[in-house]
Amino acid sequence: MINQDPLAWNGCRRNDKRKTRLGHPDTPDVPLKTWIKTCVPTFSQTTDDCVGMGWSNWLENMLREYVGMDAIPDGFQINGNAIWFKIKQMFYNGVLSGGAYVEEGFEALKELGWIPKDSMLVNVGIDWVSQGEALLETPLVVAHMVYPGWFTPNKENGCLDHVYDENRREGGHCTCRIGRVKQNEKNFFLGQNSWGEDWGWNGCFLMDEIMDLGTSLDSPYTVTIPGGFQRLRDIEGWKAGLISTPGATQQIRM
Repeated sequence: MINQDPLAWNGCRRNDKRKTRLGHPDTPDVPLKTWIKTCVPTFSQTTDDCVGMGWSNWLENMLREYVGMDAIPDGFQINGNAIWFKIKQMFYNGVLSGGAYVEEGFEALKELGWIPKDSMLVNVGIDWVSQGEALLETPLVVAHMVYPGWFTPNKENGCLDHVYDENRREGGHCTCRIGRVKQNEKNFFLGQNSWGEDWGWNGCFLMDEIMDLGTSLDSPYTVTIPGGFQRLRDIEGWKAGLISTPGATQQIRM
């Protein structure tokens, strides 16, 4: 029997209030793009803080793309756990157990002063084309129901085991979507996970389009900033969220 109680999920909760605002599924496909070059390999999370990790990975990519590749010093990364703590402080009276909604992570980023206060959260269409359109400018924060195949991804390319039993759900999880790829005429999304560099391919994974649709908790999320993403250059609050990760490489190994 599947446990439908969100309090039992492992880090990310389902929100049934979907509001798709960006995307045109009836338009032709757009160019493939990945954000591999701007990714900072993450340390392995130890609590239910995947929503914080997803947003920290998103912010790392955005800072290195729109502020500069040296915005985050070598050996450092954004503290996703601090985002989760702020979520718990703002929405759960400081109770440090259970997961959170992706939208709450966005509000925590603003409250921390790591992105402009007038930033706006945007839902992206769940279809292949709409996500591809959004990925041209920004990574996406996504939420999925995890299945056993997540725990044994292919080490060579990070591909998940796409044969899954719908009665074996392991809980909700949040990751950062960093691209789309095509292999053997099949559509795959490329994601950055928060389970350490040794998981999958340098901490990254491939999920095919069918599994994405079948296991998604919500439509993907991103952020728009009035005046453009270059405004991140005027924000310095995120520097307080930098933490040292001794021994970690600064860029994903190609």
